[in-house]
Amino acid sequence: FYRGQLERLTSTLREHFNRPFSRQMLSDSVKLGQCIDAAIGDLYDLRGQDRLDVGNSDFYRIVRAGEYLHPDDYLPLLKQVCEKTGTAQPTKTPVVLSGVLPSPPAFLDLLDSLNLRVAADDLLNASRRLQVSTHLLENPFETLTDRYFQLPVCPTRISTVDQRIDRLLTLVESTRAVGVIFTVLPFCDPELFDLPPLVAALKKRGIRTLVVEAGLNRQLSGQVAVRVEAFAEMIGSGKA
Repeated sequence: FYRGQLERLTSTLREHFNRPFSRQMLSDSVKLGQCIDAAIGDLYDLRGQDRLDVGNSDFYRIVRAGEYLHPDDYLPLLKQVCEKTGTAQPTKTPVVLSGVLPSPPAFLDLLDSLNLRVAADDLLNASRRLQVSTHLLENPFETLTDRYFQLPVCPTRISTVDQRIDRLLTLVESTRAVGVIFTVLPFCDPELFDLPPLVAALKKRGIRTLVVEAGLNRQLSGQVAVRVEAFAEMIGSGKA
């Protein structure tokens, strides 16, 4: 079904814009997308190992640049950033960020100022869209279909709570994070339904959690800033 929808969409776009289309063109574009995914995956690996000398704000600015840059311009940028290796000094306290968006920007700036390093994330518009694979099938529509169904767990894809708990625990363990920060959007039911059992499961395992509300166009409030500062102090961040 999913593959059929992709094929119908391609046909409709070709007729609407009166542009030529070939499977080779699509295969080349899919391969470029895989190279971009692999480069972003390298960025995530370096950050998880504390080998990427890039702050939280800059990291997500770079990751989200793919939302507006042409792929031919985006891939060289990612490769350039991957060369900025080296542990930041002083070493920052690792945390995991979960939610939909890494926003607002002032929130990421606050984490930087408190010596909190987002070592991994479970964000819908970031790592949940990332599927690093170099496997290219003969039919590009098959490749795109496989990519979608191999994406990380997400409540918008009917993943179970247990799957999400396992993912968060894996992220915490692999990066040695000492806490998880949930940034929730108002009225985002898929995220809000999962939130209580996720927090309970993490607390049961002794992992500190913080839940803050972050609207799409909302500035960082003083109340949220104070709560984040208190959380940083609780988990032992050096600058809180």
